[in-house]
Amino acid sequence: MMARLDQEGEDGCRLSEEAMRRLRLGSACTVDPGLTDSEIDRIEQEFGFRFAADHRAFCPQGCL
Repeated sequence: MMARLDQEGEDGCRLSEEAMRRLRLGSACTVDPGLTDSEIDRIEQEFGFRFAADHRAFCPQGCL
């Protein structure tokens, strides 16, 4: 089961990178720098939740 979760996390990372790349190329919106790992950790701790692997992978890619 763990291998499947790892695969989903890797797929989420690739999809996140590609989605942000397309948003930047399309110039449809401004993409600001994303969150750092420490910022993500702080948000999770402050609000008492954990981002799913794919969401955690998307956050550093950029903010709309």
